[in-house]
Amino acid sequence: MFDNRGACVAPGGTEEVSVISGYHFTCALTGYRLIASKSTYVPLEAAHIHAHARKGPDSPDNGLALTPTAHDLFDAGLWTVDNHLRIRVAQSDIAESILPGGSHFKLSDLHGRQLSFAPQASLRPDPQHLAWHRQEVFGS
Repeated sequence: MFDNRGACVAPGGTEEVSVISGYHFTCALTGYRLIASKSTYVPLEAAHIHAHARKGPDSPDNGLALTPTAHDLFDAGLWTVDNHLRIRVAQSDIAESILPGGSHFKLSDLHGRQLSFAPQASLRPDPQHLAWHRQEVFGS
């Protein structure tokens, strides 16, 4: 079961595992994937699209595999996904910068780009859940 952010209450729960493996261990926003041969650490969380606290289901198609930062930004309504699985960023609500030599992404640079799906990924988000997020969280 997920908590209200979409993180698994009991680490390794079946819903979280289904979402993260369904996206082939790849962040849907950034495309980041890390497989460490000496560790079982996976830097991803299963984020609810339709918030569990607002009667969203614990089903894999109501989840996105996201890094913790991407998850927080999604829950804050700073980005969402349109009907064509393109990223929409609330550009008027944010000001971003990267320090010289920094290598982190800028959220605004991702606006209009397709979600990242590894070729082996079998899971896609349900359009109804995406519509809920756009209306109730993103505000459009």
